[in-house]
Amino acid sequence: MTEDDASAFVNGWIDAWNRRDLEAVLAHYAPEVRFFSPIAAEVAGRPFLEGKPALATYWRDALEKYTALEFKLECFTWDAAQRLLSIHYVAALNGQRRMVCESQWFGEGGKVTRAAAYYGAVLSSAPSSRWNSSASQSRTKATAGSSHASGGATK
Repeated sequence: MTEDDASAFVNGWIDAWNRRDLEAVLAHYAPEVRFFSPIAAEVAGRPFLEGKPALATYWRDALEKYTALEFKLECFTWDAAQRLLSIHYVAALNGQRRMVCESQWFGEGGKVTRAAAYYGAVLSSAPSSRWNSSASQSRTKATAGSSHASGGATK
């Protein structure tokens, strides 16, 4: 995956979630995907899910629970050596905003084989468009990959 591919993945993934298009989201994942999330523990009764059918069931149930859902991209980092994409975004779930970092590891077939979503504290007092405008506007090169902020050129 190139940096341009990573950028297209992230934008398509965020867009699919915001459209509540579960099939489009699931298209990014391998059949043998392993997934961890504290939200899965709340919705599915366990934090670790294995296999695309289990992930589909969890996300279907989550979309029923969270009738209002919006993800706003802050930035992402692609590490080609580890085939790891880290996506930082603000998730608004039924009006409650939280900072999220989602790590997604890609297999040889270009699909996500392992993913973990890390939810931070509720952002009740942070600005709605950016939780930290100076950090989200910066662009840096990481040692093993590249970091990109949303809303501007990523190259």
